Order: sequence, then C-alpha cells, then structure tokens
Amino acid sequence: MFNRGDLITLSDKNKYFVADIFEELGRVFVVLSNYEEPEKLKFCYLKENNIKEISNPELIKMVIEKSNINLHKKEVLDEII
Repeated sequence: MFNRGDLITLSDKNKYFVADIFEELGRVFVVLSNYEEPEKLKFCYLKENNIKEISNPELIKMVIEKSNINLHKKEVLDEII
C-alpha cells in the first residue's frame, strides 16, 4: 500500500508522488503528481496492487472532489506544514 508523499515509478518510467490516496466505492483511489512536472496529475485506482489510470470523466470528477476535501483537512495541512 502507498502513503501520501511516497515516490513511485510507473511502467511509463516516470516518477510520481502520491498526492492523495483514499478508499471510496469499494476501491482504493490514488492521485499522482509527476515528479518533473508536479502540475501534471494522474487519477488512478488500485487493482490487484497495480495502478490503473481512470478514463471515465465522472469518476475523475469524483476523485478530484474527494481529494480536494482530503487535502484541505486540518490533519493533512498540519502534516505538510
């Protein structure tokens, strides 16, 4: 399992930071930020310990909204600061 802040390398040979990870709808969702270009994000989920990128726009929207809430929680902000 991954944690926020972990640095991972995907099959595309690019490095990503785990920006957020949470469980919702019976799945574990992961938001990744590109190491070289942090503004480039990937919205993914875990399937059998493999990261799968999400292509469904409605699911991406849900992940963005949930991640936004998670990242603005006081505990997360205290951890970052």
